[in-house]
Amino acid sequence: MCNVVTRLFQDKKYKYVEVVPLEFHGGAKHIEITGLRNLIDTVIREIEKAKGKGNTVVINATAGFKVLVIYSTMLGMIYNVPVKYIHEDFQSVVSTQSESVYGPEEAFSLRIHCSNHT
Repeated sequence: MCNVVTRLFQDKKYKYVEVVPLEFHGGAKHIEITGLRNLIDTVIREIEKAKGKGNTVVINATAGFKVLVIYSTMLGMIYNVPVKYIHEDFQSVVSTQSESVYGPEEAFSLRIHCSNHT
C-alpha cells in the first residue's frame, strides 16, 4: 500500500514523498502510547522542516485505522496544511483544507493545560 500511495503522489508531481515507518505493532496499549506519539511527533517535525525550507506541505492521511486520520486532520488544522485521503473505493484523492483553529503554540499550550487537569 505504501508504494502505491507514494507513486500516486509522485505522479501528481509532489516533490518530496517519503514513507516514514512508525511503531504501530504490538498491543493496543503500545499503539496508543508509542505509535500515536511517534505519528504526532513525526508529522510535526516534517511539517516544520518542510515549511522552514519554504516547501508546500500536504498531509497524506491514508491510514490503516481511523484514529490516524483524526490525528492527521487535527495537525493539518493546527498547521493550516491541506490533508489528502485515499479510500480504497474512491477513484480520486479526497482533499480537506480548513483554516487553522489554533496556531501550534496555542494548540500545544492547550494540550498541556488539559493534561495538567487529568
